[in-house]
Amino acid sequence: MDTRPALCLGAPAVCHERLVLRACDELESRIYKEAERVRTHLLNVFPHENPAEVCQEWLSAIITMRACAEQRDVCSWTMHPLPGEVAYFLGVTMRLTKSMVATQNANRSANQQIPTPAVVDVIESKSEEEQIAFINSVVDGLSDPKADLCALPKGAPPLG
Repeated sequence: MDTRPALCLGAPAVCHERLVLRACDELESRIYKEAERVRTHLLNVFPHENPAEVCQEWLSAIITMRACAEQRDVCSWTMHPLPGEVAYFLGVTMRLTKSMVATQNANRSANQQIPTPAVVDVIESKSEEEQIAFINSVVDGLSDPKADLCALPKGAPPLG
């Protein structure tokens, strides 16, 4: 139930209030319906946090989001990463990128292989801002078939 990367860490987001309200309903429903699975996942991702407290914080945040969304037609926000989230989602993003390349190469001859994007080899040593830009570019690329997977978004600092 990792929703944060889909919301683009550190990047401003905007959407209609109806979508925010539907998302709040879905998140709240899943927190309750899949409580054990959510708690198990939270223990794996954040072993030093109490899953019940995290779920309660989420539910409080959902109440706040609903109240804000009900007062306007268009909502905007920026999600700043919590401690450990950039490293966690960077690892997920790197594994996903490598897996996608491996899948693409599975039926290709040696001279037709697609190389793993060079950014994957150096991104761990870059600033958190650059890592967030990489994560967001991959997430954006998954939903946009025309996107250049692993390219840095416009305005992002160059890797160097």
